[in-house]
Amino acid sequence: MPVHQANIIWNGEEREVNVLATGKRPLLGTGLLDEHELVIQFIEGGLVTIDEL
Repeated sequence: MPVHQANIIWNGEEREVNVLATGKRPLLGTGLLDEHELVIQFIEGGLVTIDEL
């Protein structure tokens, strides 16, 4: 599986991360969520929140 590098803004800081090319959509790993809380409302238009712990 091809791996690419990308620059993202995470918690207000620029970070270089690996992105897996899995097909039609690139995939960022859940490693970014370490020490964070993720809440997802699984409905159309639902909110997604990520907070530092």
